[in-house]
Amino acid sequence: MLILIGIHFKGGCMKSQTNELTLPLRSWQSWIGEIGFWALAIVVPLMGHMFHWNVRAVLPMHWVILLSGLVYGTRGGFIAGAVSPFLNTLLTGMPAWNILPAMTLEIATYGFVSGALREKTRLNSFLAVFLAIISGRLVYLGYSFLFHRYQGDFLTWAWNTIQPGLFSAVLQIVLLPIVATIIIKLAQNKNHA
Repeated sequence: MLILIGIHFKGGCMKSQTNELTLPLRSWQSWIGEIGFWALAIVVPLMGHMFHWNVRAVLPMHWVILLSGLVYGTRGGFIAGAVSPFLNTLLTGMPAWNILPAMTLEIATYGFVSGALREKTRLNSFLAVFLAIISGRLVYLGYSFLFHRYQGDFLTWAWNTIQPGLFSAVLQIVLLPIVATIIIKLAQNKNHA
C-alpha cells in the first residue's frame, strides 16, 4: 500500500480540489495509482493462496476494489473491478475460468457502487461500502441463480457462499473508509504543497 501511495504521489498528483471526496482520473499520475490498485488486486489474492488463507472468508480482491472505488470514484472502481479478475485469471489461474464471469460482475459492482455512492451522491463512505457489498453479492447470487451456477437448494447454497465472508465484510465497512480518507487527504495535501 505504501508503495502504491509513493508511486502515486511522485512528481505531483492530480489537480483536485480539497472538497472532492474522490480523486479524479485525469492525469498520468492518477492512472499510475489506479494501475497500482490493479496490481494489488493481483498480489493480495496471490498471497492469500500462497499462505493458504481461506480466501472465501478473507475476500482479498474485494478489499482492493472497494478501496479503489472509494479513492478513484465510479470510473476507477469500475475499471479496477472489471480488469482485475481477468488479469488474475490470466496471470495466476485464479479465479478459474468458470467462476470468472460471476466474479467479474460482482467485483466490478463493488468498485462501481462504492465509487458512485461516494463520488456522485456524496454518501457517507461507511454506508457506501456497506451498500456496495450488498449490491455486489446480489449481482453474484443473481448471476448464479440465472445461469444455474449453484448446487442443491439455492437458498442454502447462497447462505453457504455469503456466510464465510461476513466478518471480512464488517472489517471492510469499518476500515476501508478510513484508509481511503488517508490516501485522498495525502494526495490533496501533496497537490497544495
